Amino acid sequence: MVACGSCKEEAPNVETPVTAQAPLLEQTGALAPGQGAAGRATYDVPVQQGDQLQIVLTSSAFDPALEVTPPGAGALRNDDWQGSRAESRLQVVAAQTGVLKVTVTSPSVAAAGAYQIRVDRIPAVVAQTAAPTLLPPGGSHTGELAAGDETLPDGRFQERVVLAGADAGALQLQVRATGPIAPMVIVVDPSGRAIPGTDGAYSIVMPGPHRAQLFTAQAGQTVGYEMTLQPVSAAVAAAPTLSRNHHQFPTQTTGTTVTVGQSVRGALSPGSAALPTGEPADVYLLQGTPGQTVRVELRSDAFDSYLMVVGPNGQHWENDDSGGTLSSAIDVPLPVAGAYRVVATAYRAGMAGAYELKVSDARAEPTVAQQQAAGGPQVASTRTIDGALAAGDTTLPSGEFADLHELTFAAGERVHLEARSTAFDTYLIVREPDNEQHDNDDGPGGTTNAVIDFVARQSGVHRVTVTSYRPAEVGAYQLAIGGSNAGAAGQGAQVAANPLPNANANAGAAAVTGDSVQGTLAAGDGALNSGEFRDAYTRAFTAGQPVAIRLESSAFDPYLIVTTPSGRQMDNDDLTPSTRNAGVDIPSAENGDYQILVTSYEAGETGPYTLNFGAGTPIPRPSNGGGGGSAGGGQVFGLFAGITDYPDGVGDLPECANDAVKLAEALREANLLDESRQVLLTDAQATVANMRAGFARLASQMGPEDIFVFFYSGHGGQRENSSDPREIDGTDEYIFLHDGPLLDDEMGTLFGTVNARLSVVALDACFSGGFAKDVITQPGRIGFFSSEEDVLSAVAGQFQAGGYLSHFIRLAMTGQADASPHDQVLTVGELSHFLYTQFGQHATDVQLQGAYQHLVVDRGAVHSDQVLWSYR
Repeated sequence: MVACGSCKEEAPNVETPVTAQAPLLEQTGALAPGQGAAGRATYDVPVQQGDQLQIVLTSSAFDPALEVTPPGAGALRNDDWQGSRAESRLQVVAAQTGVLKVTVTSPSVAAAGAYQIRVDRIPAVVAQTAAPTLLPPGGSHTGELAAGDETLPDGRFQERVVLAGADAGALQLQVRATGPIAPMVIVVDPSGRAIPGTDGAYSIVMPGPHRAQLFTAQAGQTVGYEMTLQPVSAAVAAAPTLSRNHHQFPTQTTGTTVTVGQSVRGALSPGSAALPTGEPADVYLLQGTPGQTVRVELRSDAFDSYLMVVGPNGQHWENDDSGGTLSSAIDVPLPVAGAYRVVATAYRAGMAGAYELKVSDARAEPTVAQQQAAGGPQVASTRTIDGALAAGDTTLPSGEFADLHELTFAAGERVHLEARSTAFDTYLIVREPDNEQHDNDDGPGGTTNAVIDFVARQSGVHRVTVTSYRPAEVGAYQLAIGGSNAGAAGQGAQVAANPLPNANANAGAAAVTGDSVQGTLAAGDGALNSGEFRDAYTRAFTAGQPVAIRLESSAFDPYLIVTTPSGRQMDNDDLTPSTRNAGVDIPSAENGDYQILVTSYEAGETGPYTLNFGAGTPIPRPSNGGGGGSAGGGQVFGLFAGITDYPDGVGDLPECANDAVKLAEALREANLLDESRQVLLTDAQATVANMRAGFARLASQMGPEDIFVFFYSGHGGQRENSSDPREIDGTDEYIFLHDGPLLDDEMGTLFGTVNARLSVVALDACFSGGFAKDVITQPGRIGFFSSEEDVLSAVAGQFQAGGYLSHFIRLAMTGQADASPHDQVLTVGELSHFLYTQFGQHATDVQLQGAYQHLVVDRGAVHSDQVLWSYR
């Protein structure tokens, strides 16, 4: 559960700065071919601490992009200010005296031509309160939260302090109460990430200015405090190394011995030894051999695991979440001989429960020479292979004996492999023709048999290695090879064990959209087990092609069964409630053959029918050229906004700007989106005017087959005395942008300008559920909201995200939600289910100001089987 001080709360408005006249830099130049994208032109501008700066880049020759690095801080970027392809702009405040680095570039490698760059010092923002206190190394500050300080909307008092960074060595911030009540504290590093504290102590390990926000737990309280910022050598003698997530590595050098190939079960408890930062921890010692690479895994169903490895030379490795789960895993190349400390711990103090720690050797396939020495690979001729591991077999670099089998599978074929043995713990490695590798040790249900299920990515020889979990294990085994193309039909139809090949003369005909087949169900045709006559067809479609299959008959009630190359079965009886005709839509075809069964709803029905293969509804899918376009279908457009660094007087939020950047980047990396179809607004760019301009620009580009994704991570608030009759509580909700609120009513108006097949709204902000009634008002809109309309939303610190929705929707949209079935096509139902499931697993105990946070999903008129896009 995250403390209320880490939640996203309503924030007050601030004034907008006005540009001054005297420029610090005014320069014209020309970008040469090749300086776009990876290349750049850079200027250094001396600035003073506290300077408020505006940087403007314009060009009529190319799409300019601007990157600015203030002294002692990270880089800020902007492309397309207020939707303009000719201007980029940033506003920054220099937290210290130094050099402002200004870089001119472009999203396009081919960009070239003239540009103008200008840097202005602008008048200071007229703040509602005094500027924040500056605390240097070795300094101290005494203060009091009381009437007259900045006041949050709920009546709590707050103060802000800017802290020096660890430019000359690590620092420790200590915050102590001077009275009976302690202040609540948030400390944020220069990247916008919250730093966890223990007993009021916060480790400052990054260079650059940090920010501390102190506030009272209740409205109207008076709280006294004192702060000191000391070098680590003075604050904590011989302080242990600090990890990326602010865990401190253990000082103890003893522990339980663990070896490669060993699995250890343990438990963290309140009585366990703890890291200096408070997290419970067990320490294991692993003797390493130089050149060896080991894989260390830590799994627990009871707590969020955290794994650290410390080498004898001081080098260390760490991992929190592996593969989007709460389990941890590290591949560690061992550079030197000696004892490596393996630390099984938790993400935060107070967690406890059972865990499993597993250490294994990095697996490698036998070399060609090793295969030849062992007599060459074995070729499978049956669906079951009996073999044995024995001395003299091929040996893996990590010492395990191995047998190699070469098996041929077709693209799209669903494959089930199982290595069974009562003599040893089996281990399977499968390498596909394109070198994609699958590994497994133990299958489901606690068995030590290795099991791998996968869909072949391409046709050809697959190399299957049967080996053991530990070196030198021997004994007999059986390798079972099967598929899972059989499935149960629905609504009164059952497919016979082997319904194909087809008794119909049209079987195997190449399918082209627009193809039409005339046929007749008649006595003497093949029949399903449940008695219905059936005709079978085989069709291959172009990969990614949308196909609409329709079965029509006036003589009987048609029933259609389609089995995909990967084994998914799709049935349909009545396409609409008003017709008996059947139909199946394939949004994005797989490689391989589709099996189509034409049958009837009732046994014994006969008569003529027409089977049509028409062009389906186009959906977005990756561009073949990698440019983010869609080949023959709709396209994805996105407006992504996130604010970490709010103006003075408004509490900052960790990671929110990164939430927006990461989601946009994830969709670009999937080739579903490119920069010409996105608007990305972070921090000072995320203004009300820029939001309106972004909607206007994208609305002018979108068409009725496209998908629009709107995402926001930041503060949210409420305003009473609403005149909207839909607000039965009399309260409007708003998202708080960098310069003020954007009400739910206006957001509904902005969405009215969007003409897209589907619009996805994702708001990670306090009270965001109140937007549903104003935005999800027309067909084709679906909303995901991080909390109900009267509930706050928490920061998801354990996932390094501004909020739970921000983290999980990124995982969902990058493919993890594609699970039911796993067919590389994302539906609205899969997206909703994934988000519900993740909130249920990871956010059930998040309680803020007496209310629990829950995901709100409003699908409006959008059906769960609506397709968003394909990953093919």
